[in-house]
Amino acid sequence: MSSDYGVIYGHGSWDPENFGTIKIGTYDSQGVFYPKEQVVHNEPKPVDWVQNEQKKWLESLPPVTEQDPNGVDQHKPGAKLDAGKPDASLLKDFGKALLEVAKVSTKGAIKYSRGGWQEVPDGHNRYTAAMMRHFFQEKYEDIDEDTQMLHMAQVAWNALARLELYLRDN
Repeated sequence: MSSDYGVIYGHGSWDPENFGTIKIGTYDSQGVFYPKEQVVHNEPKPVDWVQNEQKKWLESLPPVTEQDPNGVDQHKPGAKLDAGKPDASLLKDFGKALLEVAKVSTKGAIKYSRGGWQEVPDGHNRYTAAMMRHFFQEKYEDIDEDTQMLHMAQVAWNALARLELYLRDN
């Protein structure tokens, strides 16, 4: 086959019974293929024909709501559709605080089990109670006598546990 022929942005079948089948369509952000049509030919079509059919199909799709912050077309190399999405890298500004919360998580995983907090019955209410106990105890001491951890870090851990459970349930 000459390099002037082929399937661009589509699927070609090399099955002898379906030789020359071209599926024209596009992929969404999850990798699901949406076919426009299946065109069967006895011979492969020129690249420009395939590109033209693909372009017509893409233009018929509803507008993309996600965008590349630099204006790169989503189908071009280097595109990243993350404009307007939360910038989780900003959490690095809380590195010391999050490390303390990680210490609380580690202590809990050793004392109980890794990830076991997610299975605690009535977890939302119980983590609320624990968060409030640590919050009130801060008035009298910085470090929890039992765990040797900062009460503030335990307040933060319990707040995150509550938030995570809430978001999973709602």
